[in-house]
Amino acid sequence: MKKKILNVLLSAAVITTMMFSVTACGSKTNDAQNTAADAPAAAQQAADVNADADNKAAADETKAADVDADKDNADEKKDDATDGQMSLQEWTESDECIQFLEMMNEGMADQGVSIFFEVDGDVIAMVYQYDEQIEVADNAEEAISQLFDSNATLFESVRDELIDETGNENTVLRIEYRNADDSVIYSQDF
Repeated sequence: MKKKILNVLLSAAVITTMMFSVTACGSKTNDAQNTAADAPAAAQQAADVNADADNKAAADETKAADVDADKDNADEKKDDATDGQMSLQEWTESDECIQFLEMMNEGMADQGVSIFFEVDGDVIAMVYQYDEQIEVADNAEEAISQLFDSNATLFESVRDELIDETGNENTVLRIEYRNADDSVIYSQDF
């Protein structure tokens, strides 16, 4: 089940990285019309990040299996015994979550964005934060909202996987974009 949540998170990450061309266009160009033209390049870049992450994850899994198979078996038994019993905070501190974040942050370093999770009660936020302050395009919120709404089932799948992992039926997944000054550019709950 753990591999499934990583695959779903990676798919969601591809969609969320597409938003960077939408939000940052105000700082990169004076013409908001270029936002649509930039989206295919952002989608390709996100797909490349996803492919790199998949390749790195596969290599890491193979290496971990070869180096320490006994430890993996012990961890699986432990996970089976506690399946659905960890809190959202514990999940964010799990090896799989830490590896996912390392992979994503490594792949997105050239975009000037950091990714991290925050937990507040039943809400787990997947935060994308710009490393430098950007000027947000006027139409960014509407464009991001449309993209999220059209991909809501993917984000709901991530939320459902988190519910399965933690056993917390009240889990809410929040996708949030923040500027370098910590101000919220966009936020949506699933």
